[in-house]
Amino acid sequence: MFGDARFVPWRGLLGEAVAPDVPAVLPRLPEDTPRNRLTLARWMVDKSNPLTARVVVNRLWELLFGAGLARTSDDFGVRGARPTHPELLDYLAVELVSAGWNLQHVIKLMVTSATYGQASNKTSAQDTADPEASWLSRMRRRRLPAELVRDVALFSAGTLDLRIGGPGVYPVQPPGLWEEVAFGAGYSAQAYETSPLEDRARRGLYVYVKRSAPYASFRAFDMPTRETCVVSRDATTTPLQALVLQNDPVFVEAARALAQRMLASATDDDARIEHGFRLCVARTPTANERAVLHRALAKHRARFMADAAAATALIAGSDMPVPSAFPAADLAAWTMLGSALINKSETITVP
Repeated sequence: MFGDARFVPWRGLLGEAVAPDVPAVLPRLPEDTPRNRLTLARWMVDKSNPLTARVVVNRLWELLFGAGLARTSDDFGVRGARPTHPELLDYLAVELVSAGWNLQHVIKLMVTSATYGQASNKTSAQDTADPEASWLSRMRRRRLPAELVRDVALFSAGTLDLRIGGPGVYPVQPPGLWEEVAFGAGYSAQAYETSPLEDRARRGLYVYVKRSAPYASFRAFDMPTRETCVVSRDATTTPLQALVLQNDPVFVEAARALAQRMLASATDDDARIEHGFRLCVARTPTANERAVLHRALAKHRARFMADAAAATALIAGSDMPVPSAFPAADLAAWTMLGSALINKSETITVP
C-alpha cells in the first residue's frame, strides 16, 4: 500500500520532480509542444538534431564497408570511438536529411563512390600504414550476411524473385525442425509448410523466421535467433557453411538453375564456364581457374554418364521442372559445376 500515510516521510528523500525532456547537450524540444512520443519522434528527425542522421549513415557505412566511420556503431556517446573521417560522416548525414531521409539515395551515393570500388588486395605499404583499412586505403574483405548469401545464389541462378511486399515465405528445409518446438494445435506456426515453387525464390528479407526455430540455413551463416536484441552480427567461417552451400535444397536448386543458364548461354564448354563464373564472381576466370573447372566438369560428366540413376536423382530431386533440351548426364554434371561456383568463397564474400 504505497499510498499509506506511513510512507509520506520517505518523500523527503526524493529530489526535484523531473518532467519529460531531452539531454541538455542536445537541441531543446520546442517549448509550445506537448511532451509526448510524437514530439520526441519529430525532434529525433529534425534537421537541427545532429545525432540521428549520423547514427543512420554510420550503420549504412558499416553494412557496406564492414566497419563504421565510427567503429562503435552501438555507442555514439563519450565512451564511443571517434570517427576516423568526421567530415565525411557530417557530409553524409546532411545529405540524408537534405534528401528527405531517402536511404536509397545515400546507399547509391556510397556504392558508386571510388572508395567502394576499391579492391581488397593490399600492398606491403598499406599493410604497414593501414592494417585494418581504417583510413579506407583499400576495401575490407568480409562475408555476406546470411540473407544475402541465399539472394546471391538465387540471383546467379536467375531465379531470384524481386517482387516487393507480401507475406513471408517458407523455403525448403530439412523436415522435423519445427516439430521439435511445437506446442500443440492451440498455438500458431506449429507446422512448416513449404511455399509453392513460384514463391520459394523470394528475397531473404521475406523468409519467415520463427524465433524458437529460426531458418536453419540462415543460422549456419550467423543470423541471430531474434530472442534478444543484437547490435551487430558475428561473421564466422566454418565447414558447416560449405556443407549448407553444397547440400541445402535451396542451393541445390540454385545450382541446377545456374547449370541451365550456363548450358543455354553458348555451345562450347569454355564459354559456358566463363558465363557461369561471371554470374557468380563478377569477373573473368584466370587460366588456372578455367583449367580446374574444366577438369571438374570432365570428372562429373564421366561419373554421370556411367551412372544414369545418380544423374536422374540429382536433377529430379525437387519439384522444379526438368528441361528436356539437355541430356540428364550433362545437366547433372553442370549442376555440380554450378554448385562449386556457388560454394566459391569469392561468391559469398565482398568484394
